[in-house]
Amino acid sequence: MNAIIQLIMIMAVLGVVIGGVIVAMYLPIFEMGNVIWQRAAASVELRAKNTRHRRIL
Repeated sequence: MNAIIQLIMIMAVLGVVIGGVIVAMYLPIFEMGNVIWQRAAASVELRAKNTRHRRIL
């Protein structure tokens, strides 16, 4: 019984470590996606402002 508990504890620790590594690998990808999304939104907003300005002139 004690060996089963130790095995479960080792598996839990390995799960946390592997999960942490996976999150650490994917976090920069999501941050890069946010930067690209923000730049794209700013670009669309800038184009909209330039278009309105041209129409006024």
